[in-house]
Amino acid sequence: KAVVSTQSTGIPECIQGIIQTPNGPITEQSFITVIGNTNTVSEAHVVMCILEKPFNFGVGAEEVRFICAVLCPTKGKHTKSAVEVARTYSTLLADDRLRHNLLHTRSAGEFAHEFELECTRIQKEHEQREKALHMTNTSMKSGHSAIFMKAMGKCFPGQDLIADIEQRASFYFSDFVDDLTDVHSVQKFISATLFLYFSLLLPAIAFGVLNAYYTNGKIDAKNHVVAQALAGFLYSIFGGQPLVVLSTTIPVVIYTKIIYTISLNWNEDGDFFYTFYAMTGLFNSFFLIVYSLSGISKIMSFCSRSTEEIFGLFISIAFAVDSVKYIVNEFDHFYCFPRLLATRPSR
Repeated sequence: KAVVSTQSTGIPECIQGIIQTPNGPITEQSFITVIGNTNTVSEAHVVMCILEKPFNFGVGAEEVRFICAVLCPTKGKHTKSAVEVARTYSTLLADDRLRHNLLHTRSAGEFAHEFELECTRIQKEHEQREKALHMTNTSMKSGHSAIFMKAMGKCFPGQDLIADIEQRASFYFSDFVDDLTDVHSVQKFISATLFLYFSLLLPAIAFGVLNAYYTNGKIDAKNHVVAQALAGFLYSIFGGQPLVVLSTTIPVVIYTKIIYTISLNWNEDGDFFYTFYAMTGLFNSFFLIVYSLSGISKIMSFCSRSTEEIFGLFISIAFAVDSVKYIVNEFDHFYCFPRLLATRPSR
C-alpha cells in the first residue's frame, strides 16, 4: 500500500510515495509533490499538472508523470503549512486508481471532477470506519446494561445516557491528567487557561452590564461573572467534558430581559423577578432531564445550517431594534425640537 513520506531527490524539498513490498519499501516514482514557502503570498496555492511523457528528476524520481506544487505563506497555522497541505495532496495521489483516472482526463474540469470524486470516496470510507469503530466500542463497553436494555426494549428511558456514561467512564480521569505529563504540556495548559480567562471575562462583564441595564440592576456584572465561573466548574466535573468552554450568549440576555418585562406585570417594582427567574431555570432543567432520558437530542442530526442562520438572524434583528429604540429615546430626550419649544418660556 502506498504511503506518503519525505524523500531526498534532486529537488530541495518534496514528498513522494513509498510502496511496501515483500522485498522492502520502494519509491513511487509516478508523482512528486514540491513544497515551497514564501512571504509574498497570503494564502496557500496549489498547482497540478500531468506530463505527456515520464520525466527524470534525479535519483528516486526517474519516471514522474504527475507534478503537484504547493506554495504557502511562511507564517501561518501549523495545520495549514506547506508540508501539511502537500501531505494531503500526496495522500490522494498515492492512490493508483486516482492516477489512472487522471491520465484519461482531457480538461481542467475533468481533472478537478476526478479529484472531487476521490475526496468523496475517502470521506465515505472514513465515516464507515468511524461508524464500525463506534459500534465495536459500544458493544464492548455496554456490558450488562445493554443486555438489560435489550430485554426492556429499544425505548428504554435513559439508554443513551447510560451508554454515554459507560463510554466516557474509562477516559474520565485521563481527560484531566493526560496534558500534565511534562513541562511543555504544563506551559501550554497555563497559557490556554490565561487566554480563555481574559477572552471570556470581558464578554461576561459586557453582558452583565447589559443585563443590569435591562433588569434595573437585579442582575449585574458581578452576578454574571460568578454564575459563569460556577457553571463552568460544575459542568467540567459532572459533564465529563473539561474542554468545553461555557460562555454567556446573546439569547440569554434577551430571555433575561423578557423575563424581567413579564415580571413587571405582577409587581411594578420587579420584586417578582427573582422568583420568576428561578422558576424558569428549574423548568428548563426539567426539560433537559427529560431530553437526556429520552435521547431526543438525536433530532439535531436533521437540523441544517439554515436553522442556525435563522436563529442568528432573529438575535441580530432583536438587538438592532433595541439599539434603534435607545437612539430614538436619547434623541427625544435631548434633541427633540417640539419638546424644547414647549419648554421654552414665552416672552
